[in-house]
Amino acid sequence: GHLLGVKHHRCLLSQRRGGRMLTPYAALEADLAALGLSVRGDWLSASVSSARVGSSQAVVLEHVVVQLLAADLRTCAGRPSLPAFAESATKARLHGAFVLQLDDLVDVARKRDEREPNTPAGKHRLLMARLTDGFSAVSAIEYEPLRELSSSLPPGTKLLVVNPVVRRG
Repeated sequence: GHLLGVKHHRCLLSQRRGGRMLTPYAALEADLAALGLSVRGDWLSASVSSARVGSSQAVVLEHVVVQLLAADLRTCAGRPSLPAFAESATKARLHGAFVLQLDDLVDVARKRDEREPNTPAGKHRLLMARLTDGFSAVSAIEYEPLRELSSSLPPGTKLLVVNPVVRRG
């Protein structure tokens, strides 16, 4: 799987918060939340059980994130990252970072039979993406060329979208 927009790093939290001990899953859920990720409990349990026995929390977290990058958000997302009004807002700025899954990416500036998978970013390209947080789907337009984006990105690629402007859902 791919995650664009996020530099690889480990996020560790203490096992003790406010004088109470957290369960290993609660600590992992907090680590994932710090990365802007939320997963279903049953999915997290299955992912953790497939990690090597005796692994540190950092190794288990990395294992879970790698599995999440390969997973379909529709089957593992714990809660929506997009607000409910995102699909219908006429004009709004969403504040924060949103991990979204790429379902489709097309260069709409080209005729259907002229579309090539690796059109470089430039003035003659206009990418339209269909994205999901696992619960709702939105369309996105590349209004400034981003060299990290290519129409050859596979469906399932995870994108980190920060402070997006929403127009007409």
